[in-house]
Amino acid sequence: MLTLQSANDIVILVIGVIGSGKSSFIQLLVEDDVNVGHGLGTGTTHVEFYDYRDERHQRNIYLIDTPGLNDATRSDATILKEIAFTLTSLSLRMLKAMCGESAYPHVVLVANMGGSTERDEASLSQLVSRQDWWGDMKAGGSQVTSHSNNAQSAGRILRLLIDARDEAVVLAIQRELVDENRSLEDTGTGRELGREIDQASEKLRARIRDMISAEQQAAESGLKSALARQRGEMQQDLERANESHKAIRMSLEKLTNEQALDMMKQLEREQKESEESLARLEKDLARAEARHSQLGKELSEELRQLSEQVDASKTDASISEMERRDMEARLKAVQRRRDKKAKGKRVMGELKRKIEIIQKRRRRRKQMG
Repeated sequence: MLTLQSANDIVILVIGVIGSGKSSFIQLLVEDDVNVGHGLGTGTTHVEFYDYRDERHQRNIYLIDTPGLNDATRSDATILKEIAFTLTSLSLRMLKAMCGESAYPHVVLVANMGGSTERDEASLSQLVSRQDWWGDMKAGGSQVTSHSNNAQSAGRILRLLIDARDEAVVLAIQRELVDENRSLEDTGTGRELGREIDQASEKLRARIRDMISAEQQAAESGLKSALARQRGEMQQDLERANESHKAIRMSLEKLTNEQALDMMKQLEREQKESEESLARLEKDLARAEARHSQLGKELSEELRQLSEQVDASKTDASISEMERRDMEARLKAVQRRRDKKAKGKRVMGELKRKIEIIQKRRRRRKQMG
């Protein structure tokens, strides 16, 4: 669980469907390497915390990256169990149920823009024109804006959220789970998911009935076999839907314990990976520093010798033009090696930056513990 360092700190959830640019948005703001997905698969598979320092108000901003809300590789109930623990949702309807109307003024709805300005503005207008899309949230105080996929745009959106925080906000799902001691299933978000699961289950049952009827009427044994296989797959889907319904029937205490255990395992895995990465980077840095130091000594010695020879050539009339050109060539070679040394310094700087990022993550995990 994330531990805030000050009552003035802010936690911002970044929520959206797969491919909407959640992780890319966070990457524009923080120094950490954020797992950005490319394509139809999801990049973020677990809730991730990233911190951003608001120098203007001298406080910490915690950005929470969440799994894609329509991830085909994970059930909705699995995602709900995980991100309800950190106060997120599965779809636009669930976002509304999770927040509650009183929290709408603390929400910024962002459209990722990538086409022509005219077409983007038309798309944004369409989103806010319908009450079942963004219209009701905008009417309730939510801000609507577009994102141009650059750091300046991301910073502007973050400032909108910071400025909207005039007081601490309690989301509907927080109030339902904590103050009203409801089960996850009995929250507005859980009921919305339950309706979706029930509708999907009813459709599956109807298709299974149709499949049984088709099997009975099929004369060809090969067709019967294919229909039976399809019916078996649908039956498995129905069983998964039933399991999803069971998965959300839990109290906050059970939810917290389950998620705390999962988070602990995740943190242990990440800690092991970060320790291994840190050890590799520190070893690479030590080698780079040793090479840099040795190269520096060699350059200093060559420059000293070359300087002595150049000084001597100025007063020695016996030095031929060819020898002078040779000394000039050697001088250029030393200068090239000096450039290489400068490049090595940049490499060391990059290694140190990566080490600092890993150390920063470790400090953040301690805060979460």
